[in-house]
Amino acid sequence: MGMSHIGRLLASADAEIVGLADPAKDSIEKTRADHPGLKDTPDFADHREMLEATKPDAVAIATPHTLHMQHALDSFAAGCHILLEKPMVTSVAEARELLARRDELGKVLMVSYQRHYLPAYRYVAEAIARGDIGKIEYVAGLQTQAWVNVTAGSWRQDPEFSGGGQLIDSGSHLIDIIMYAVDQEVAGVMAYQADLSMPVNINSAVSLRFDNGALGTISVVGNGPRGMWEDVSFYGSEGAILLRTPSIEDWSNTVITHENYKTGDVEVVLPEESTPDQNFIDVILGRDELKAPGESGLRVIQVTEAAMRSAQSGREEKPG
Repeated sequence: MGMSHIGRLLASADAEIVGLADPAKDSIEKTRADHPGLKDTPDFADHREMLEATKPDAVAIATPHTLHMQHALDSFAAGCHILLEKPMVTSVAEARELLARRDELGKVLMVSYQRHYLPAYRYVAEAIARGDIGKIEYVAGLQTQAWVNVTAGSWRQDPEFSGGGQLIDSGSHLIDIIMYAVDQEVAGVMAYQADLSMPVNINSAVSLRFDNGALGTISVVGNGPRGMWEDVSFYGSEGAILLRTPSIEDWSNTVITHENYKTGDVEVVLPEESTPDQNFIDVILGRDELKAPGESGLRVIQVTEAAMRSAQSGREEKPG
């Protein structure tokens, strides 16, 4: 994801990359090879050295999950705005501390949940907010991915760096889009998880009970077929919106069905697409409102942490 951010930031006329930080020299070398425009950009093995030497206005953090908190706190201490990869942090306590620090300093904290900028997902959130399907009654999300094979041998399967398995990694996006679209607090979470003899969770079956009485299910399958598959369904008192993956190789070009129970199919007019990076820049420059704030990261880790507690306790858990 760091490479994606670099490409978009290099393409922006409003941003300049002034430093790179990575303890792995080969990663820096690959970054320069992929992006020749960075050949003269200074690099550092330690992020604190970069912050001190380059005095950046903002940072993009794309590091292993459990390192996010310290990297973000150090960046805030250096006076920076922060674009932080998902999951924002790996505990509710960390999330609340980071949000408090943001508010104290008056800085921008964005979580890079890109679906807040993709037309299909924005359409759902905006339609539900307008009341187009009435009161939300049920939501169901399914995600499958060849996560076990894709992440084999990487830090993502090491709980010291990942903070969990697929649920906190790719599953974070599924939880986010549900919370983003429904925009309701969760009152209770009940979950089962299977690690398939691995050190982190691979499959998760999660049930949600929202404050407004709506129910939900989140199914995350980490030992699935190649690529990624996602289907998300939203049911309301007056209609439904269904998001369907067109093929295992093309999960992002989502097919949308919007139906009103009385009048039938509703014409879907998609909003424009954007990116977290452009929104981040525009917010700092006072040109736009923040579309993926730190509160989104808090909501996701609240559900994730409650699900992991429930899988251990065998009881419904209330998000912290």
